[in-house]
Amino acid sequence: MFYALFISFFILICYFDIKSLFIPLYLNIPLLLLSLLYSFLLKIPAIFIFLNPAIGFLFIFFIHIITKKGIGLGDAILSASIAAILGINYWLLAMTTASLMALTSIFYMKLIKKKNIRYMRIPFAPYMIVGAVIFFVYRYFIN
Repeated sequence: MFYALFISFFILICYFDIKSLFIPLYLNIPLLLLSLLYSFLLKIPAIFIFLNPAIGFLFIFFIHIITKKGIGLGDAILSASIAAILGINYWLLAMTTASLMALTSIFYMKLIKKKNIRYMRIPFAPYMIVGAVIFFVYRYFIN
């Protein structure tokens, strides 16, 4: 049941981020609450139920501050949800994978399509979600 809900939220978040570069709070907050409930039901120690999403949020939040809004706070909340679902180790792998996928697409647009990427805004949530799904499947089904 959780898997279907996660996938539903992920699809909707991808749609909104690609279409408008905005992740609505009415999707992000329920996903975060669902992620916390999922962590609780997995019997993860209480400190990590809240520490993992806090680290996930703060990491993206600091990037938001440093880059002067180069990445949105919706991405920070999504990152917190992913950290709650995966745990901090797999979250770090998912974020690294997401960043590499985003960089690959930027290089593709720059080198192959010859687009000026300097002022281009790119939705990051789809990359975060693909990275999360890869490591979710790895953690819970393969590993």
